[in-house]
Amino acid sequence: MRVISELSGSLNNPYGRQQTTHHQQIDHVTDTLRFLGIASEKGYDDIMKIIRLMVDKDMSFDQIDLEESFGISSREKKVIYQRIRRTLHIGIVNLATMCIDYPDNEMLLDYANNLFEYQNIHVEMQHQNDKELERGQISLQHFLTASFRKATGSSGTATMSSGKELSACSTIG
Repeated sequence: MRVISELSGSLNNPYGRQQTTHHQQIDHVTDTLRFLGIASEKGYDDIMKIIRLMVDKDMSFDQIDLEESFGISSREKKVIYQRIRRTLHIGIVNLATMCIDYPDNEMLLDYANNLFEYQNIHVEMQHQNDKELERGQISLQHFLTASFRKATGSSGTATMSSGKELSACSTIG
């Protein structure tokens, strides 16, 4: 009877489940940033603080007021955004390099499509192959919203069909 009581008590405790879910969501984002090779960059902590805030409040990036939430000035917010952009630039370069090396890897294509929008990875791949002077563009809102959606399993994550992704990545590799 005690075991049944403990089991039913833990099932009725949404706080315990939320903590586990919250931890898994944050771990998913951490794993993604490690995969992109940016977990040791200066902007990593800023990205994680923003993602934690988004997950805690269950809000998208455009709904959050960072100045109020973190108690920072608009200048400090700009500094944080620039630090994140620099970090994400390293991530987009790393992902483009992986796409060149492994053009048929569907997981890479999923990251390219969802986190940076594939056209930005494509431009960065061309830049690395000396075919394009421009670099891939970074959108903080897109990256953070996509990371949040991927971590929380929210709807709205855009995914292209595998055939289309493979043919797009294979044109450069």
